[in-house]
This record gives sequence, structure tokens and C-alpha cells, in this order.
Amino acid sequence: MSVHVHIFTGDDVLGMSAARERFLQALSEQKEGWEHRAFDDTQHTLDDFLADMQSPTFLDGSRLFHFRHGEQFSPREVRLLGLAMQDLPADTRVLIEYGKVSSKEFLSALNLPKKTYERKNFIKPRDYKMVEWLQGQTDMLWERSIDLDGARLLVEHCDHDLAAIYRELQKIDTYLAPAQPIRLETVQLICGTSVAIKPDDLCDALGFRKWNQVEQVLRHVEDSKGYSLMFFLVSVERHFWNLYKIRAYSETHRDRANLVFRGTFHQKNDAAKEIAFSTGILQPDQEKRLYPAVIKRGIIGQAAKYSLRELRGIQISLAEYDRGCKGGRFRLDLSSFTELCSTIVGMERR
Repeated sequence: MSVHVHIFTGDDVLGMSAARERFLQALSEQKEGWEHRAFDDTQHTLDDFLADMQSPTFLDGSRLFHFRHGEQFSPREVRLLGLAMQDLPADTRVLIEYGKVSSKEFLSALNLPKKTYERKNFIKPRDYKMVEWLQGQTDMLWERSIDLDGARLLVEHCDHDLAAIYRELQKIDTYLAPAQPIRLETVQLICGTSVAIKPDDLCDALGFRKWNQVEQVLRHVEDSKGYSLMFFLVSVERHFWNLYKIRAYSETHRDRANLVFRGTFHQKNDAAKEIAFSTGILQPDQEKRLYPAVIKRGIIGQAAKYSLRELRGIQISLAEYDRGCKGGRFRLDLSSFTELCSTIVGMERR
């Protein structure tokens, strides 16, 4: 650690917390006797805390001055903090946590020469960038690499849940030697090879008319994090109602629908957004869900796999099965539900 000022920025609180723990551990391994002082405005004023930070101890010890929630500081306080860090005693280090994505103004107000501080940025990734993010995050936090297949399995295994991903990475880090890379085999050994089955997995397999995938999902329904068959049924009903709305919209807006498959990147996104908003699948304030809920799952392409007549027939079959189960005419079990799924995928094209 050649610099004395360390700044963590971003909205990924979990990543920042993990980095803080590793930073404190590295300090303790570097030299014993570090004194950790965290700023608390209920205990002391900022002026007094900064004055203490600028005063050498004249003892054989080292100090870390820790500022959390730098985003809550006023412009005046940020300037004072920057001035106080211009000439720190040799036995002093500073850690600042700034919990916002945009930190340009904060860093500018500190007015520190770039070579005098180290900055690490922790930004929550979007679902479609999570594998790429995981590879960079693993290198930054644990100083080890993870291969692409291992990153993909870990993201799928944790169902894109950041907290779960960090927990699994912590387990892996404990198991491996320092700097040892994380391979797919390592993830399989420590985290397992199975991926949690969700209702969306069944909906997408049915939507693409892929019976092999449908069977695979149904075989793992009992391991689906406690989802009941009724929850799967409700999800399938809602999904095929959405497919019907998309198909009906596409029939009357063929040019826009075709852009989803043949347009440029931006044309595809704009067309998908128009269809999702126009059919009510997403609301105008849910644009961030466009990629995970519509584009990534390919539900517009799924709707194209069925004719309107087929989708109407599927709606009738689903409604009859639902009423039959609730009225006692059918038994909601894996056997009857599998038969229903077979009927959906096997609908003849007309």
C-alpha cells in the first residue's frame, strides 16, 4: 500500500463491505497495532477529527481514519477533508466510503493529486452484464481470476442474486490458495452443479416449444426453492396471456415486430420497448426491466412460435385445467401437469 488515502465509491454496498474487510485485514497483516478510528458526528465534530488526523502520534503505532457515508458530507466538509489529506503524517492512512454511482463532483471537491490516492469503484451490475462484472470483481476483491464458464455457472447458481454470489465467492476464497484461479470445476465442487429451477424456466421452455427443456424443468420441480405446482400453473397462465397480447400486437404492427429480429441493435431495443409498453407487459417506469424480462428471455420470439389461434386454444386449456383443479375434477400433480405441458407444446399449427 504505497498511497495513504483509499476511496471506495459506488452503490454496491456488499462489494464495498467485502473490500473494507479485506483492506483492514491487509493492514493488520502488514503491521501490528493499527488503531482504527471511525468518524461519528454524534461523538465528535469533523474539525476536531481532522485536527487529530493531522497530528502525528510520536509513538510506535499506526492509525486508520475511516469516513463512511461520504455522500452525506456538505461541500464545505468535503473541501476540509481534502485539505486535511494534503499532508498526512507517515503513520496515518485514510479510508473514505462514498455510496453513490457518480463520484466525479466528490473527487473534484477533494482536489487530491491522482497519484496520492487509490480509488476502487463498486457498481451494481445489470443482469446481462453480471458475468462480465463477476470476472472483474473477483480480480479486484480477491486478487484471483475466474474463467468464463465458472462465472456463468456461479451467476446462474445464485439466480443473479448479488448477496448469494458474494457468499459463494467467500466460500471459494477460503477453499483456494492465494491467487489460485477459480475454474469451472472449482465452482462445481464447492457450490454444486445444479441451478435453481424457477417458474420462468418452464414458461420459456414452453414458449420456445422445446419439449426436452420442459421435461428437464419438470424433473427438477421438487427442487425449485419451494415453488408449488400451483405457482408454476399461475406463471404459465400469465406468460401465455402475455404471449397472446404480443402476438396480437405483432399481427397489426408487423413492421415494428420485424425490427426485433432484423433491425440494428438500437432498433431491436426500441421495438421491444414499444411492444412491451403497448401490451402492458411493462409499465413506463419499468424500463430497467426491459432486458431481463423481455429481451433476455426472448418472449417476442416465443410469441412468434405460435399462431393466434393456437394461443387462444392454450388459454382455453389452461383455464379448464385451473378450474378443474380448484373444483376437484382434476388432481394437481406432476403427472397431470406434465400432460398439460405436453398439450401446450404439441398444439398443431394452423
